[in-house]
Amino acid sequence: MSEKIDPASLRPADVLLYQGTGWLARLIRLFDGTDFNHAGLSLGDGSVAEALAPGVIRRALEPSITGRVKVLSRRLKQDVPSLDPVVQRALRIVDEGHRYAYEQLLLLAFLGLTRKLKATPILRTLLRKVLDRAASVATGIIGAGKQPMICSEFVYRCFDEALPEAADIYSLAVNPFPRSVQPVGRRAGPAAPPVGRGIHPDSLLARRLAAGPSVPSERGRRRAAPPAPPSDEELAGLAERYLAEVRGEISRARVPRVPDGELGAAVDAFALSLQPRRRGILPEPLAREVAVRDLSATAPDFVTPGDLFHTESLFSVGELELPAGPPKSRRVPRRSR
Repeated sequence: MSEKIDPASLRPADVLLYQGTGWLARLIRLFDGTDFNHAGLSLGDGSVAEALAPGVIRRALEPSITGRVKVLSRRLKQDVPSLDPVVQRALRIVDEGHRYAYEQLLLLAFLGLTRKLKATPILRTLLRKVLDRAASVATGIIGAGKQPMICSEFVYRCFDEALPEAADIYSLAVNPFPRSVQPVGRRAGPAAPPVGRGIHPDSLLARRLAAGPSVPSERGRRRAAPPAPPSDEELAGLAERYLAEVRGEISRARVPRVPDGELGAAVDAFALSLQPRRRGILPEPLAREVAVRDLSATAPDFVTPGDLFHTESLFSVGELELPAGPPKSRRVPRRSR
């Protein structure tokens, strides 16, 4: 167990890793292979910057950590003159935070696509429904003129973009998966190493890439509209069943198997939701392939809360002593300009 620390002892640019409750938080942790499902950055003045549904915001620390199971503080291992460049980069992103939006479904969808998951009878159905819902979420975010911003991506960017150099004293190192899959559209040969752990060779996205261009069936060509996204209740039920199957708490009864083509179509639809301009400009089959190619090229740069926990660029300071009861109202000090 980590040492307990007073939240008042947090320093500027301490990375905060949160363990929450609920099926979404538990699935993210299971898929990512870590104890944490959310990330934020301490600003060192009793406030934290984090990506949430309204965007990248700054708020008081207490409401940010209240109600969590645990919150771990990690700190840059490299001895640097000042962490002010990291904090200043965070504040600049906060200033334009209205441009962004974050939903946990997007993090879960990326993990479901790129990680090797424990196969159980309900897994394929769960992945299909998660991708359908994530595509709907991404369409809503981009349709509102915003850009998806994963919580851990925000924290990583604060360090990576603190200085203009591609790799500097603030950059965090993330160990990639062993690579046996060459992302579509990338040339063989020397290339810049991936930022995040990337695409696991046994993941759903790796299988979709290995399958090559998809050819829709006649039935698929006649389908006028994508399937309706599942409800919260349906997703929660599927998630709880999968979690129980993984734990061995329920019998692994057979369920109707989602066909490969249907699962691949869900991958394509999610990829297209992140690249909506592809539709209307390119023929539908080509638009799907270009969108999947773009997704496979960006997945190696995808940073998760687990990456921030495992990186050797940070060391763990301790777990925060969490407040009891509902968070108190508190004004965040305004940044002087």
